[in-house]
Amino acid sequence: MSVASHAGSKRLLHGEGAALGEVSPLAGKRGRWTGEQVSSCAQASRALPPSLKRSTILALAALFPSMSDQEIAAVLEEYGNDVDAAIKRLNELQLGGAREAAPSGTAPAFIPGDRPTPGQEQQGQGAGGLPSAPPSPTAHSAAEWVEEVVREMTAARSVEDARARAARVLEAFERGVILHAAKQDGASPTTRLRAQLQEAGRENALLKRAVAIQNARLQDGGAREAEAAALRAELDAARRRIQVLQVQNYSLQVHLQAAAGSPPDAAGGAFRNPDVF
Repeated sequence: MSVASHAGSKRLLHGEGAALGEVSPLAGKRGRWTGEQVSSCAQASRALPPSLKRSTILALAALFPSMSDQEIAAVLEEYGNDVDAAIKRLNELQLGGAREAAPSGTAPAFIPGDRPTPGQEQQGQGAGGLPSAPPSPTAHSAAEWVEEVVREMTAARSVEDARARAARVLEAFERGVILHAAKQDGASPTTRLRAQLQEAGRENALLKRAVAIQNARLQDGGAREAEAAALRAELDAARRRIQVLQVQNYSLQVHLQAAAGSPPDAAGGAFRNPDVF
């Protein structure tokens, strides 16, 4: 009885193995097709247009200013345009670079994504459980202020931390403006006198130029006035000469009539003075 049952079980196992052997190729093909389809769909979903890829690289460059665009693009391509994985990898690279660049005996600066330990969090928390304020930024130019704002916003761990950091940056900027204005107001007397002398020199040069231009115009007007006066004198002389010539002409006419023996009124009546008529 046991032998028959053992033989029956062997036949049953052999039949099940044959059935599994017949079904497994189809199932394997179906599984391979499903896996290929999912991987192709995932690759298609992760393929980014050039404009979107460029904007993603720029956004990551703003988050990681110490990394170049080529490094960010390489990391993004390495992880198949997976932004989360690329950010995690960039955090690791930036943290490793900061630790290598930090000298011995000094603690590395805070890098975005580098979470402090619980002990550091407890030490960094002040009254009320809020994180302690880092030193105020001391920038001097517009580019430095931009870098300071980006660095503070990148290092923020939450919205409240970002607000506190923004307030500190604005306060530091206000103090810098006030200090610059105080320096300008509190300049030394020598500097103020030098500035006044420079301003007076510029005004003197402008006045000299204006006087030179006015003098040239006056000289030009004087020459024209002298020319006009000479023309008027010539005109008066010509009028007097015309009058003299008229008198001489009349005298010659009278003498001519007297020499011809005709009475003075023969040529047209009594004698008339041309100056009167």
